[in-house]
Amino acid sequence: MAEVYIVNYDRINFHAPIPDSYDVQEVIRQREQTIEDNLVRYVAEFRLGVKFDSFSYSEKVNSRTNERFLVANTQGPVRDIFRKAISTRENLGLPTRRESVECLGFEKLEQDLLSAPDKTLFMWVSPPGTKEEGYGNYSFTFVGQVDVDPESGLKDIKVIPYRNVLSIEDHAAYFNKLTDEDIVLERDTDFLSHPVIIPFQKGAVEVPDHVLAIIGEQEKIDTGWNSRLREILGPLVQGYLELIRQRASEETLIQALHAIENISIAFKEDIVYQLKQDTQIIPLEIMGSVDDIFDTYGKHAPPQATGSCPPNNKAASGSATLMELQMMHGVDSRGSLAFECPLCLKPNVREWGKLKEECDHCHREIPKC
Repeated sequence: MAEVYIVNYDRINFHAPIPDSYDVQEVIRQREQTIEDNLVRYVAEFRLGVKFDSFSYSEKVNSRTNERFLVANTQGPVRDIFRKAISTRENLGLPTRRESVECLGFEKLEQDLLSAPDKTLFMWVSPPGTKEEGYGNYSFTFVGQVDVDPESGLKDIKVIPYRNVLSIEDHAAYFNKLTDEDIVLERDTDFLSHPVIIPFQKGAVEVPDHVLAIIGEQEKIDTGWNSRLREILGPLVQGYLELIRQRASEETLIQALHAIENISIAFKEDIVYQLKQDTQIIPLEIMGSVDDIFDTYGKHAPPQATGSCPPNNKAASGSATLMELQMMHGVDSRGSLAFECPLCLKPNVREWGKLKEECDHCHREIPKC
């Protein structure tokens, strides 16, 4: 069974050599923060089913060509992530049905957002594919809004991934209601190819919450769960981090991860209640010491995690959503630290802040792209 969260990425990224010119303590702090962020987000989405998360796109301009594009927490265009997903899957002999449409859909969305006025909203629907392709039973409806910087004129776009279990028919109903169009929407790719720009309407559709209300969601957007979940899982996450620091084996790390997942599943109702309510936070450490929890709850693998993107080979294929790529890989200004060699397609992890010259497996020079 393939793991969605790859513990080896944490171990290798954390212990990668630190260049002499970097502040060692700051690099270690950033690496620990990345692991904590990734682990908390993973449990929230795959084990607790939180509805909302958030990330941002920013507009950048190529100083040589004046080309405008959107970036996330990497320097290169977001659209390149989608393009590389297609070529990587082709090299692996895997189908690119969904990835090709997703890439075209994002490029259309990017063009529309870059030319949109301030406060413009958008929606992009990502239903799951088929069970045969390894997809789960829930969707992501991405909603967001343009914010234009009054001084630079550049745009920031806040994105809210809304996790739901709506059917294709349900998605089609609200989609056509929002667009006043009669588009045939029968498959996941029909939605991915049609991102929707929603004009700001004073008193009607002003913020992403209003878009979700039209969809039928009654809860207000709340991403405050993140800080509350960190308190609940805190001692366990720190225990996992300590194992990383001690260079624990992959087997030991997987057991610790499984323990965090299993105890989160076992006490899901209580945890979700605390995430939504202004109540006293009760850390899971009350169930026993961290070592005892890792030993008791880590003996068995939890159920397979699935979602609107197939869990198997997400890291290798590049088919994960941007949020999932950020979750599964460490990143720096050059992008993901974990990547596939384009020549032999074997996994590599590069050092923080540096490019990798030679593949660890085929020992050939890695092409720069």
